[in-house]
Amino acid sequence: MFKKLKIGAIIMARNNSSRLNGKIFKKIGNLDMLTHCVRNTRKISYLDEIIVATTSKIEDKKIAKITKKNNIKIFFGSENNVMKRYYDAATKYNLDIILRVTGDCPFLSSDVMDYMLSEHFKKNVDFSVPQKATIGTAGEIVNYSALKKVYNKIKNKKKLATYSEYFKFFFRNQKFKLKFHEIKLPKRYITNFRLTVDYASDLNMLNRLFKKLKFKKKEINIHNIIELLKKKSDLVKINNVNPVIYRKKSFINNINKLINEN
Repeated sequence: MFKKLKIGAIIMARNNSSRLNGKIFKKIGNLDMLTHCVRNTRKISYLDEIIVATTSKIEDKKIAKITKKNNIKIFFGSENNVMKRYYDAATKYNLDIILRVTGDCPFLSSDVMDYMLSEHFKKNVDFSVPQKATIGTAGEIVNYSALKKVYNKIKNKKKLATYSEYFKFFFRNQKFKLKFHEIKLPKRYITNFRLTVDYASDLNMLNRLFKKLKFKKKEINIHNIIELLKKKSDLVKINNVNPVIYRKKSFINNINKLINEN
């Protein structure tokens, strides 16, 4: 089934960030965060392409040094309309299935993404997202045909462009009439730990986590990460109070209202 379709991971990355500027270039151990993300994405099964999609701003041109070093593609697109950037990149590389990944998740789990891919095809849906997941370990999966449908319906609505990076709110909205699926992940992948980087404290925590696993000569994967963090509450406390914007009720109500009104 997989061989008949072209599957690609599109990693969203840019230099500018309101909370931690230049975060994709920040180091975890001796590697920049984006390279960690790329290397973990490469472990996902069935991928035909890995593409970093960034903006066409001058400051984002230097991302090409990272993609060249890692022998993957780069796409320069819209700065403000993230969905357009995804759509344009997927169109250019003729993708049928897109794994949506963000560059601020250096420890993305290939185990979780492999499980999600299997469920996505099994359920024959347009869009898949984990029902619950350890923050920073999972992405989303969308069929190109569904991405095209949603993008074409919102592309001329400037108010929606600001929120277009929050895919799931669009794809699960009934107005688009798509097959939306929330995947129930195995319990071993679900924790309240925070493994994404939005704040300096996130970066601090992941660096300390990385050093401890390296010291123990443990592979950096979701199983070893969770095992260690269950024993190290001091690490968890470093960043577990950082807010997750897209989980706030006010944010959810605002974006759903905006989508329905447009």
